[in-house]
Amino acid sequence: MLEAAGQPTEEGPTPSRRQCSASIRTTGTRNGKEARLYPGVASGSSAWPTSASPMACVTNKPQEYTPAAAAALHLRQYFDFFIGGDTLPTR
Repeated sequence: MLEAAGQPTEEGPTPSRRQCSASIRTTGTRNGKEARLYPGVASGSSAWPTSASPMACVTNKPQEYTPAAAAALHLRQYFDFFIGGDTLPTR
């Protein structure tokens, strides 16, 4: 089926997988340093604890880096849960 779709059928990383792996390694060194918040995120996040509802951060980024990125942006204390894109069966 992969062959019919024009996809490689042999085992091993494809060029796009190698690029993805390199990107993930780079993320670990730059994590949160270049990120910027959308307007209203900081004020909205700081107001949320008064609602007594738990808050989750759901992202398409790898789970491994998400809590540290939130900490770099001074948002870690507002989240009870983190769900990275690599922890779910589909994106």
